[in-house]
Parts: sequence; structure tokens; C-alpha cells
Amino acid sequence: MSDIGNDAYLGLFTKTENNQGRGRKPGQRSHVHRNGDSKEFVAVKVAAGTWINGTVVLIDGPSGAAFAAVVGTAPAMLSNGRCGILVLASATSTQTVAGTSFGWAQVYGQCMARVSTTVSLVGVQLVLAADPGELISGATVASTETQLDGITAVGTQSVTGLLNVFLSYPRLRGTSDTNLA
Repeated sequence: MSDIGNDAYLGLFTKTENNQGRGRKPGQRSHVHRNGDSKEFVAVKVAAGTWINGTVVLIDGPSGAAFAAVVGTAPAMLSNGRCGILVLASATSTQTVAGTSFGWAQVYGQCMARVSTTVSLVGVQLVLAADPGELISGATVASTETQLDGITAVGTQSVTGLLNVFLSYPRLRGTSDTNLA
């Protein structure tokens, strides 16, 4: 089922708010088209904790379909797992939730994602950093980092923070290829 025109930038919702219709059923897709820009989101369920906008999440985490988990180095059994970027109310938003909550992970289109090092090339493939939920340039990948397909840099950045990226249905590829550069 698709949800056309939904606003995915409202943050995380409690189970009660989700049941009242503020959120969506985990796994449901939302397509947003504005000013010639197209984005796609997947509704996700997240565990209690602190969640930061722009964090890379595994959409189908170990706890089940559409139960998002922060992506660090992934075990082989999660290779080819769907990933996305958690979107909250604003670019610098952080939300702490006491119990299971519901929100959106973007899977297609331009968005802001957390990076942990300098990204100096526009169009470079991004991979998972050693810091869970963050990205680094594929040109600087180490063998201990996990490879991603489907996330490229739209801009450049010389410090840790949020970077403009383009998502094309990202997936884990497993252990990185150190010859990627």
C-alpha cells in the first residue's frame, strides 16, 4: 500500500499516536512529489532510545520486518538488507523515546545524512563508517567497514555532520572491497 503526499518529516510517534493515525503501519511506503522533486519513504518501527535525524538505519532489522536498527558493521546474514536514512522533524533533530515508536526512513531521493569524515568528491559512493549510523566516502574505505550500495554524495563536506546525499534504494553489500578507491 502506498501513501501519496504524506508528510514524512513529523518525527517519531508513540504507539498510541500511531494507532490514532499520526503514523503508518511499518513497511508502508510513502511517495512525495514537490517542485519536481521525488522522494520515497518506508514507515519503520524503532526501539526505545535516542534517535538522530540523518542516521543510516537497517529497515528490516534483526527484530523483524520494518523494525529499524542503527546500522554498524552488519553480520553476513543481513547482507542485501534494505537501508534508509531516518528522517525527523528538522535537519538537526534528535528524539529520545521511552518505548517502541514509529517514524519514516527515506529510501529514494535527495536528503541529509550523517557523515563522520571529510567527503571531498561530489558523486562519490558512500559506505558505512566505523561509527554506527554514519557514512564515509567509499574512496577511504577500510576492510572493517561495511559496504553500501545506493547512497552517493550530492555535496561535499570538510567536517563531521550532515551531508546532502542521493538515495537510490540503498542495500547492504556485506564486507567492503578495499579496492573500491
